[in-house]
Amino acid sequence: MRDVAGDFRPANADEVLAAARRVLAVQMRNCEVLSSPEGVRDFLRVTLGLPEHEVLL
Repeated sequence: MRDVAGDFRPANADEVLAAARRVLAVQMRNCEVLSSPEGVRDFLRVTLGLPEHEVLL
């Protein structure tokens, strides 16, 4: 990541996860068929996101 001056700095965990979600979103846009459990899992992660806490109904 870069700071406001344009210098590189370490990314924090939230920034790393956001970047990973962007990569998965691009991959899912180019996918016509969800043909594997892993593909479905990745699609749901991108679509639904990861909850910050567990919700029991």
